[in-house]
Amino acid sequence: MKKSVAYGVVLLMAVAPARAMDSMFVDSVGNVGVGTNAPTTALHVVRSDGTAQILVEETGATANRTLHKLENSGAVRFDIFNNDRLNWFFQNDQDGTFKISRIGSGGAELIVRDRLDGSLGQATMTVDGSIEASNVTFSSSRVLKTDISEVDVESILAGISQLPIHSWRFKDSDNAVEHVGPMAEDFRDVFGLGDGKRISVTDVQGIALAAIQGLKQEKDAEIALLKAELAQVREMMAALTAKTRVAGLAIP
Repeated sequence: MKKSVAYGVVLLMAVAPARAMDSMFVDSVGNVGVGTNAPTTALHVVRSDGTAQILVEETGATANRTLHKLENSGAVRFDIFNNDRLNWFFQNDQDGTFKISRIGSGGAELIVRDRLDGSLGQATMTVDGSIEASNVTFSSSRVLKTDISEVDVESILAGISQLPIHSWRFKDSDNAVEHVGPMAEDFRDVFGLGDGKRISVTDVQGIALAAIQGLKQEKDAEIALLKAELAQVREMMAALTAKTRVAGLAIP
């Protein structure tokens, strides 16, 4: 057990044999250095052998516990740095918005808000970039919805033919990936859906399914008409055949 008197404070601590006396150092402003006698933050841990870690371990009975907590009167943020690669930060804003961003990118790559779509149309989660997943499911139960009404599938089918479809690339894309699809402005103008900046995947699926139904109804009506006309032709042919036989003419 070592006894250290510094700045009028008595510290008692155990120091393993052959360890430096300043393995744990407290400077004049209260910063604590572990492995350094020049701490630059409230707690500064330095190792050079690949073992720099911080472990908080609770060995009591199994229970849900908070083992790490960050508090601040304003936004709370912590950074992850790799000297040779991209660096990221995690931040919780005062309004409850949680962000993940690449340091220096100029904006958050992931934003999670504390509410669902509100009066301003803000999404719960906003991702600046592509999302890859093996499967995506959307909540679509009737019990979650209100103001349910039928749609005019014929009108939607007609709108599909009026909707401009282009090939394009995102301006801020790092590669030459090409996409095909409508513009949010045109989608809103034709179907009255969206805000003219974004297109809901749910709306795209609904429009596509409604257009398929409209197309089927249109084709079913055309097929029914053709069948009726064919039946009339067959009746006319049958009547003509009967008359011809009465007249004694051979009909092949």
